[in-house]
Amino acid sequence: MNQLQAMRVFLKVVELKNFGLAGEQLGISRPAVTRSIAMLEEHFNVRLLHRSTHNVSVTEAGEAYVDGVRAVLEKLDEVEAEVNRSVREPKGTLRIAAPTSFSLTNLAPLLAGYRRRYPEVRLEVSLIDAHVDIVEGRYDACFVADHKATSATMVSRALAPIKPVLVASPDYLRQSEAVHDAASLQRHDLLAHMDTGRQALSLRTPSGLERIEFEPALAASSSVLVREAALAHMGIAIIPEDLVRDDIEQGRLTVVLPQCEVEGARRQWAILYSGRRHLSAKVRSFIEFAVDHFRERRERTDASGTESGNERFLTEAV
Repeated sequence: MNQLQAMRVFLKVVELKNFGLAGEQLGISRPAVTRSIAMLEEHFNVRLLHRSTHNVSVTEAGEAYVDGVRAVLEKLDEVEAEVNRSVREPKGTLRIAAPTSFSLTNLAPLLAGYRRRYPEVRLEVSLIDAHVDIVEGRYDACFVADHKATSATMVSRALAPIKPVLVASPDYLRQSEAVHDAASLQRHDLLAHMDTGRQALSLRTPSGLERIEFEPALAASSSVLVREAALAHMGIAIIPEDLVRDDIEQGRLTVVLPQCEVEGARRQWAILYSGRRHLSAKVRSFIEFAVDHFRERRERTDASGTESGNERFLTEAV
């Protein structure tokens, strides 16, 4: 029997002044109660209780021990209750890491929706464009492009596809050679997310799949800088569409080779966390909320696309 249990037995005996009744209330035998008291007395090398055939009383040392034991056990019960609440109810501080590019287009609406549902959870967000060690950084969850989720001890849940597009500023396109096909891209300055050495670009064209190799004029660890470089007329950027959608709509950037689709390594935004077991309520609720949030967004986008397609069909039919 461990010391904490022995302390609980001691307090119960002091309260009831009877070994047998204490054992009954605690669900243990009278000999087990006797062993618990004996263990404590041996540990301190002092008698804590006077006992006779019909009476149990507390010694002077026992009186001093009672107050300390009661304080320790009350604090322990309080801590255990708090831990149990954290398992059942989302609360406390949730530490999240995310790339800057993800935060610009996807993160704020997700966090706002989560906080509306779980107002007792505080959010602490770090924007990091390098590799994140979720354990060393003590993060509860991390948003990544799924090709970065390499650890076997981590769990990765897919959220949304990353669709790359080719864009450049109107000024750059006016001052540069026209881009007619995939091969002509090699005569331009290409801007891309950082990779090792030369990169490959696969384009699905009307005539089939074309692949070119290139060495970026600018390779950056953050797609945010790639976007800024494109806006500064540095070249043609290969960049996630979400990050430049507003720029395209406002005319600040133009889609290059709009008849082509960038292919190659299909990536998705994913949420990464440590293991599936023993997750706190705040982590579990956030993971499920994020997965549901992006699924519902995809469904709305698909429904919108279907409606737009039906509208175009009706217009053409008329």
